[in-house]
Amino acid sequence: MRKSIPLILLVCLIVAFICHMTLNQSVKDKASGEKNDAEPNSRVATSNTETVLENNALSGDDIEAIDIEIEQHGYHPSSEQERENLRQSYRIARDGAAAKITFHVTDSEGRNVSNASIRVGFVVTDVKRTHREGSTDENGIFIAEGKTAYEVGCAIEKNGYYNTFVAYNLNQQRGNNVTNGKWQPWNPTIKITLKEKRNPIPMYVRYIDCKIPKKELIEFDCEKGDWVQPHGEGEIGDFAIYYESSVLDWNTDWMNHVNKLIFSSKEGGGFVEKKKDTYSFAKMVYDAPMTGYSPEIILSLARKDGKAVNEITISKDHYLVFRSRVKKDEDGKIIHSRFGKITEFEYGESRNKKGHGYIRFVYYFNPNDNDRNLEYDCVNNLINPRERINAP
Repeated sequence: MRKSIPLILLVCLIVAFICHMTLNQSVKDKASGEKNDAEPNSRVATSNTETVLENNALSGDDIEAIDIEIEQHGYHPSSEQERENLRQSYRIARDGAAAKITFHVTDSEGRNVSNASIRVGFVVTDVKRTHREGSTDENGIFIAEGKTAYEVGCAIEKNGYYNTFVAYNLNQQRGNNVTNGKWQPWNPTIKITLKEKRNPIPMYVRYIDCKIPKKELIEFDCEKGDWVQPHGEGEIGDFAIYYESSVLDWNTDWMNHVNKLIFSSKEGGGFVEKKKDTYSFAKMVYDAPMTGYSPEIILSLARKDGKAVNEITISKDHYLVFRSRVKKDEDGKIIHSRFGKITEFEYGESRNKKGHGYIRFVYYFNPNDNDRNLEYDCVNNLINPRERINAP
C-alpha cells in the first residue's frame, strides 16, 4: 500500500533530534566558558569546521542508494515528482542545506553591542557539524553561513554582560523551505538581546526542600531562611503558605486525589508572576515592578485515574516576584517594603512523611528597604556564604 509523504518526515525528525542534542552541547560548551583554540578576533565569520559539507551533484549510485533507503522504509512513490520530494527530504536530513543568518545583537535597552564574541553552530548529524565564530561589528551585526538539517545555534558573550544562547529552528518558522539546496528565506535577520550586568548585589538566597503540614497556614522568613516559629526559627513572615491534599493513604489514593497550595501575603504585599528569559544566563527581571501585585497565588492539581486534570501551576519557565514587610503612612501610602523572587517551584504530597506535603523552591531576597533591585551577584549569599546559587 502507498504511504503518504508526511511519514518520511518522521525519519527526518529522528535524525534531526540527534543533530539538536549535539548542537546544544557543542554551542552551550562555548557559552559556559569552554576555551576555544581559535580566539574570535574578526567581525567577519571565520571557520572552525569539523566536517565541511558541499552540495555536489548526486551521482547515479547515490540516487539509487537513496531510493533503496526510501523503499526500505515502506514508501513507494506513485510519481517522479513525489519521488524527488522524498529524495530532497532525505538529503536535507542526511546532508543538510545551506543557511545564511544575520545576527543583530543589542542590550536590554535596544542599543547595539559591538565586539561581542559570537560562535554559531550548524549541525547536520553528530559527525557533520560546522562552527562559525568572530565578533559583532559596530552595529552589533554578525553574519554566518553553513549547512544544517534544521537548526542553527548561537552563543554570545562579552565582559560586563550575561552569556546568551539562542537556537533558531528553521523548520518551525512559517514559510521556511529549501529551494535549490538553500534554506529560504535566505539570510534572515535574527535579533538577540545580550543582557548587561547593571547592579548585582548581595542577597539572602536559599534552596528550600522540606515538608509542609497540611491545612495549616505557616509563614516563611526569608532573612532566616526558615518557617516562622513555632515551625522554625523565623521571626518575620515574608509570605505564608497553606497546603491541603485529599490523600489519606498514598497506596490507595494516589490515582485519584486533589492537591491545593496557596501563597498569601500580608496587607500591602503580594506576588507577580513573570516569564523567564530562557535565552539568557540572567533569566529574571532586573527590578521588581512597582504595581500589579496579587495578595495570593492559588495552585491546584487534580488526578483522575493517575492522569493530571484541572492543573493550575507555576511552570518551569515562570517565576514569582514578591513584595513583603510593607508599612504604610496614615494616608495608606506605602513608605517601607522589601522585594524578592521565587523560582524552581515544586510541591506535592510526601510519600515518606504521612500527613505532610513537600515543597521545593529557590528564593532571592533583597536586604535593602525600598530597593526593587533583584539582580543577585552570584557570590555573596547573606544567609550562608558557602551556599552558592550561581544564577542572578
